[in-house]
Amino acid sequence: MSLRAFLIGEPASRREAIARGLDAAFDIDVEQEADGLAAVRSLPGRRIDLFVILADAGSVAGLDLVRFVREHAVHGRTPVLFMGGPSGAEVESLGAARLPEGTSLEQVRQRVQELLGLG
Repeated sequence: MSLRAFLIGEPASRREAIARGLDAAFDIDVEQEADGLAAVRSLPGRRIDLFVILADAGSVAGLDLVRFVREHAVHGRTPVLFMGGPSGAEVESLGAARLPEGTSLEQVRQRVQELLGLG
């Protein structure tokens, strides 16, 4: 059984590059959604092993999306990687890992590896 990641936010080019990088590095099925509200609507009944949230999540601010995931009955303990946006302290207070804007794809892969306990 492969792992499932849900990658949410804009810009599309960054989202797609991260998805390709994770798919190439690990056995992870990466689903993508540009808009946070659409992502929230699609969550019920789905198994997600990792959320990757870009600071710009469309109609829902990235931090609000992290809060929603943390309060969700099923996904509340799922690892969340937040990329860009506000300070690390604010993101970490919500129980999410954070990488700053402009982080390399290799750094993203390393952090995902840590969060999922892979090899």
